[in-house]
Amino acid sequence: MAYTQLGVAYESLARYGEAIKAYQLAIRLMPSEAKAHYGLARAYLAIGDKKAAFAQSKTASGLDERTAYFIPLGDFSSPATAELATYYKRKFGIGIVCLPAIPLDASTFDGHRHQLIAEDVIELIKRTYPKLAGDPDAVVIGLTESDMYIREKTWQYAFSYWVDSRFAVVSNARMNPANLGQPASAELLNTRFRKMVMKNIAILYYQMRPNRNPKSVLYNNIDGVEELDRMGEEF
Repeated sequence: MAYTQLGVAYESLARYGEAIKAYQLAIRLMPSEAKAHYGLARAYLAIGDKKAAFAQSKTASGLDERTAYFIPLGDFSSPATAELATYYKRKFGIGIVCLPAIPLDASTFDGHRHQLIAEDVIELIKRTYPKLAGDPDAVVIGLTESDMYIREKTWQYAFSYWVDSRFAVVSNARMNPANLGQPASAELLNTRFRKMVMKNIAILYYQMRPNRNPKSVLYNNIDGVEELDRMGEEF
């Protein structure tokens, strides 16, 4: 644990070589410590070693006691939710539990803006599933087709919002070409949505940090679908 904390300290100073050594020592002393493996994955990613970062992330997820959950919100379909979970299982080996849908009530909707309020959607999820809200090992991601904004931001809309390192909601409304005056494309919509959901999985489940690489699924400065389309589906 002490070496893991040392690794975190080195990470905060961007001294990634020293962080790697500290995490490696932590793992040598306690191979089952998931936090050390996650830390080592982040440090490897910071120096551009994606292969080693992904290997450590997979090791950590196998040791971690956390569980990831998908929850369809409103009209988002349960079959589409299950397809997403299957995709991530095949690609990354992540086991995701799909829960019953939550109807969206008036408390989550801004009638003036005709948008969901991201913070209130998270609170609705917590009220509906109080056991998950109280479980520190639960990572919960809500999925919606409705347009959404974040109250605490000045943005016109948001693709996603995460809080408490465990809860997120992802909206595909502004990803849909048909909603943007373009020809409908289910393939393009699904690709965009997978990227944004994967970004939230990486941050919440794998404990990775957003970055400035526009090709990475962790890219932080996403202003619209143009940046989303340039992003890859890898870390």
